[in-house]
Amino acid sequence: MPAAEAAVWQRDAVGALVSVKPGLGYDFAYPTKVLAALACGTPVVFAGPGPAAADVAALELGKAVEHDANAVAQAMIDVLDEHSSQGDEQALAHNQRRRQWVLDHRSLAATGRGAVEVVNRVLRRR
Repeated sequence: MPAAEAAVWQRDAVGALVSVKPGLGYDFAYPTKVLAALACGTPVVFAGPGPAAADVAALELGKAVEHDANAVAQAMIDVLDEHSSQGDEQALAHNQRRRQWVLDHRSLAATGRGAVEVVNRVLRRR
């Protein structure tokens, strides 16, 4: 599916489910699906370990749970309930906060700024 079409589906979704099955060597991975959903303003239900789970939980970007069907089902229900209880303005504000977080912390521009900082630190040590 073209990225623009996928973005329309993601933007209109109540939540996006992303998982990393533990113990397969990907526990460190940061799935791009997380960033695609958040960039569209959509909360993430993340199942499994890793830095994406930590971000989703700590920054209230959705729900992070163990890689367990019951935990995932409850998180999906929680995301639906939260969506249902929000007014339009509140939902828009939350969506914008998620989009802005990606721009500020995980976009190409943010990654580039981080790389420049590292290079500058190395150069200052010389």
